[in-house]
Amino acid sequence: MMPTTSAASTPSRSAIRNAESTSCPAGLVVSQLQLPEAVYPTGTLCVNRTNSVRFPHEPLLRRKNRLFSFLQMGVLRQASSVIVSSLFLFSQASAQSQPPASPSPAQGSAERAKPDPKRARKAAEQGERAEAAGQLQEALAAYEEAARYAPEDIQLASRAEALRAKLVRTYADAAERDALAGNLDQATEDLGAALAIDPANAMVMERLRQVKSMGDGSTPKTMPEIPGLPRLKPQEGKRNLDLRGDTKTVYEQLASIFAVRVTFDPDLIVRNVRLSLNDADFQNAVTILAAETGTFWRPVNAGLMFVAADTPDKRREYDLQAEQTFPLSSAVSPEDATEVLRIVRDITASTHIDLDAHNHSITMRDTPERLALARALIQQIERARGELMLEMELLEVDRNTARKVGIEPPTSQRLVALPPNLINQLTQANNLIALQSLLAGIFGTAATGASASVSSLIPPFVAIGGGKSTFLLTLPSAAADFSDALSLVQSGRQVLLRAQDGRPATFFIGQRYPDTLSLLSGSLGTPALAPNPGGASNPFPSTPYSAGKGPAVLVAADFRNNGSLDLAAVNEIDNSVTILLNQGNQGTFAQAAGSPVSLGTARVAAPATHPGIASATFTNSGCQDLVASDPLANEVDVLVSNCDGTFQKPVAIPAGFNPTAIATADFNGDGKQDFAVANEGDNSISIFLGDGTGKFTPTTNSPFLLARQLAISTTTLPDGVLSTAYNATLQSTGGTVPVTWALATGTLPAGLTLNPSTGAVTGTPTAAGASPITVKVTDSASPPNSVTTALSITVNAAAPTFAISTTSLPNGSINAPYDQILSVAGGTAPFTWSIASGSLPTGLSLNAKAGEITGTPTTAAARASFTFTVTVTDSSATPLTAQKQFTLTPVTAAERGPVAMVMNDFNSDGNQDLAIVNQATDNVTILLGNGDGAFTEATGSPISPGVGNGPVAIAAGDLNGDSKPDLAVVNQTDATVSVLLNNGDATFTGATGSPFATAASPTGIAIADFNQDGIPDIAVTNGAANTFSVFVGLSRGVFSQAFQPPAGPAGSTPTAIVAGTFATSGFPDVAITNDVSGAAGDITVVLSPASLFTSGVAPGVAQQPYPASEYVDLGLKIKATPTLHPNSEVTLQLEFEIRALSGSNANGIPILSNRTLSQTVRVKENEPTLITGMTDTEETRSIVGLPGFAEVPGLRYAFSSKSQSLQDTELIIVITPRRLRLADHLTRTIYAGRGDIGHSSAPAFRGTPAPTLPQPP
Repeated sequence: MMPTTSAASTPSRSAIRNAESTSCPAGLVVSQLQLPEAVYPTGTLCVNRTNSVRFPHEPLLRRKNRLFSFLQMGVLRQASSVIVSSLFLFSQASAQSQPPASPSPAQGSAERAKPDPKRARKAAEQGERAEAAGQLQEALAAYEEAARYAPEDIQLASRAEALRAKLVRTYADAAERDALAGNLDQATEDLGAALAIDPANAMVMERLRQVKSMGDGSTPKTMPEIPGLPRLKPQEGKRNLDLRGDTKTVYEQLASIFAVRVTFDPDLIVRNVRLSLNDADFQNAVTILAAETGTFWRPVNAGLMFVAADTPDKRREYDLQAEQTFPLSSAVSPEDATEVLRIVRDITASTHIDLDAHNHSITMRDTPERLALARALIQQIERARGELMLEMELLEVDRNTARKVGIEPPTSQRLVALPPNLINQLTQANNLIALQSLLAGIFGTAATGASASVSSLIPPFVAIGGGKSTFLLTLPSAAADFSDALSLVQSGRQVLLRAQDGRPATFFIGQRYPDTLSLLSGSLGTPALAPNPGGASNPFPSTPYSAGKGPAVLVAADFRNNGSLDLAAVNEIDNSVTILLNQGNQGTFAQAAGSPVSLGTARVAAPATHPGIASATFTNSGCQDLVASDPLANEVDVLVSNCDGTFQKPVAIPAGFNPTAIATADFNGDGKQDFAVANEGDNSISIFLGDGTGKFTPTTNSPFLLARQLAISTTTLPDGVLSTAYNATLQSTGGTVPVTWALATGTLPAGLTLNPSTGAVTGTPTAAGASPITVKVTDSASPPNSVTTALSITVNAAAPTFAISTTSLPNGSINAPYDQILSVAGGTAPFTWSIASGSLPTGLSLNAKAGEITGTPTTAAARASFTFTVTVTDSSATPLTAQKQFTLTPVTAAERGPVAMVMNDFNSDGNQDLAIVNQATDNVTILLGNGDGAFTEATGSPISPGVGNGPVAIAAGDLNGDSKPDLAVVNQTDATVSVLLNNGDATFTGATGSPFATAASPTGIAIADFNQDGIPDIAVTNGAANTFSVFVGLSRGVFSQAFQPPAGPAGSTPTAIVAGTFATSGFPDVAITNDVSGAAGDITVVLSPASLFTSGVAPGVAQQPYPASEYVDLGLKIKATPTLHPNSEVTLQLEFEIRALSGSNANGIPILSNRTLSQTVRVKENEPTLITGMTDTEETRSIVGLPGFAEVPGLRYAFSSKSQSLQDTELIIVITPRRLRLADHLTRTIYAGRGDIGHSSAPAFRGTPAPTLPQPP
């Protein structure tokens, strides 16, 4: 966007000083013109860049003309009339019941204030003083404050908008100067500053994208390497090779030379081969050897490679598969991105490649070789483009003045035939008289002998033909009388614009004007939207789908490998998973066969800890599988997809206490998907490594403890049986290993002993009875730490038929929810539970029927222990009773209650890291991946500053455009969202305006670019309000609420949200889980929530009147798209849009007119082109007379006079393209493989293959 200007104002001196001065070109080129008079240049056209427009053609203009900023004068007159009429309209609007005022775009988020004329006057005076002192930012803030306290004062609102436009114009001017100087980063910052002042300015946003694309396209963007793939690391250097033998022998010799090992497929058929190379490195040598032997190889790890026959079957069985996303930094249009996609697909022969046109990226799933080829192709395609400067002079000519000073428009023209014999006579004429006679005969003019000049006999013409037939077409001419000293040029404007070859460059010249003071809007104001998805009151296409009881979390993934996103939600009361399958490109869903999938026994009520769910490809099927946590069973369930929307029977994997959130990634770099689960009950993170077949094993040192102080995690010991071997092991967490165990008080039952190193209690009891003991553990710190806990071992004379079978309970954490169910062995249900002795930690209680201990420990004392004995009685005719002792010591560490987790590479080391929300301690833990499945807590973790109270959800994404993953945290207690910006080293800083407010009790969060402006936005579900809020990203991590529609049917409580493209509308959609108390919930799919960003009113939204001004951009928008040619020519595709007041209105609201036209011209570089034909004709009629008499029939002729004026103006544009930089045509040869590089006969898979590679002996 170019800066806007006010009518009748001269350019600023700074703008004049910064304008580039160039010499005039040698001639004037006139092409594709619609001229009202003929133009016959005899010199050159120059535009002086100081303070005047000057034509050196002396016969045309004799005086200098002042340079005024271009704006049609009719626009100013119409705007003035609109302001007057709006004052009248406001009196009507103020009589209505006034809803809260909706401020101007830049004030949309400002808090509404009660009218206070005194404060408004004081703020206005502060604004005047600040403006006089040149402190425009402070002045704008003061005027905005004044307008809030005096919403009915149009003058204050006009002042604020005028100053806002001035500031935007200043920054936009600076941005164009910086762009011309090559400072594209600074230009981007200037436009960002302008956008921060006026976020709704579409012109600034459009120009910002263009300038950013110039910076992105100046050098090819470095493509990221594929993370997680095994890489062979042979010795560097080159060797002279002469190897002989069979296939295996030569491979082994080559591997030995470069210090690696090799293993072979058992089915490999060997043959004799010789490898003779000089000065060859390992990569070249092994490539040639593979080609000679018909084999392929793949790395297993850094020192081992695997070789197999190069056949489709073996490729399918052993070849690596990976998925990578390539950013297209230079593809600013969908057409460019589509062309890049076509090139990459044609050359790589990949069948699993998708284009995200809006985010300018290509995602490809294939072999590492194909991915590397695609990366090289994209880098070469995105070489820097040529750049040029478009020098534009815009002149507004007064056609009325032209007519007054005697210019006569052209009237006629004719076609003259010129036969070949006449041409011969002209060329053979040997004197002037003969030539004059011939010309007079051709054009019909009279020859007067030698006194007449030849030029007077030849009218302006254009020759047509040139072969056997030649015609002369006379051009229309005009007569002019310039005796009047007035200038034909009313106003002028010079624009210097930097543009790239094939890329549009946009600028706008005009001003913002108030349209009216009484508007109707469906998006401004606060209309009440009844929560009725799909109904008339909901502006979004929303469809609820049935789920089970208590839908709590959900995930979107492709379960059938068909390119469409499906949905899966965990129902925490039914203890099941609902599967919804996408039915195509319309965003409709249907229940999958066998849905919902049971995960175990249903519950009476929802557990205190919510479950978690995640999706990834755990096998080589290419379809997304599921993993869900069960917080009461203390396990996670893996559901392997059958690729038809159904899943295999869940496989349970033990986890920590109260497992909740899950994140999937390749944590150890073996190409197989792993997962991490947060255990809220014991403040730990369990890491499970996948083997590629859907099976998982815990990594070394899993779980990772967030609470690292020394503690005894054993809360009870099993009972023993007389004369029966006994074995139990005491467990500790935290502290410095090794630890030492001892008895602080009491004695073990006879026959049992305690191992001080391992904590094992073993032996054979020789006496029955209960033995209370206090165990003590001491770590190896300096000084050492030690803790104790009370336990008891009961030795029974015989094995009981009815007993409490719970082997342990978690200690729990202060201020973190606690939920554990006690279990029994034997007996007859139902059971009755009670506390026989002792007491539970403060805040916990025991359900007598369910045997469930729930609540939130609130004891403040550190290391306070609570010993209690639980009694259970069955329902037998002769009731059976069992007892068991427990000791709980709630944890008081600095990181407690992990409830949400997200995965990303926060320190850019190529390893996947974790960000964990700790609800009990109001902070976020950052764990950095080491690349081997282990994690280390980051410096500065946990993050407390900037995090609100009661955080419950988290999402990661680049929120400020610096290519680093940032964090957004939902704070449920505060009803806010915290935006934490990544410093690049996994430390974080709160963004400006963070935290920002949401509706009541927010629950879930998703990040997506909902309005497709290139800046991520945030969507948040509001549990207590049954709505979801969308906050649009402005810039640099700043967000503003756009709308808040219903989340589900009446009575719903939205619990979670995911974003994804469920239909083909091109905008991200959302899916929301809605819990309904006492009934089955639903999953509501909301399609394209960005629809409310359009200028129209969404269907079903009642229009709301609001007492404020709407400001519109009136003026000229020009979009120029240059195409450079090798012969120093440029093709300019020009699009013009003129926006003005039409002079009519509807219901008192003025109607705007939009006129658009397109023109394409091809011109020489450094030569000006004149474009005309855009005219504006306005007629004004007025009556002047005595009031009351001027309109009386008959008398009006005596008491009034009429006047009529006609204004006719024309816009003339002079464009001169000047080349700044040649395109970078550097090319190089890319090795694309031998023959069919893609092996298209073999299907590709997501993830890595399942079979285990044979290992060397």
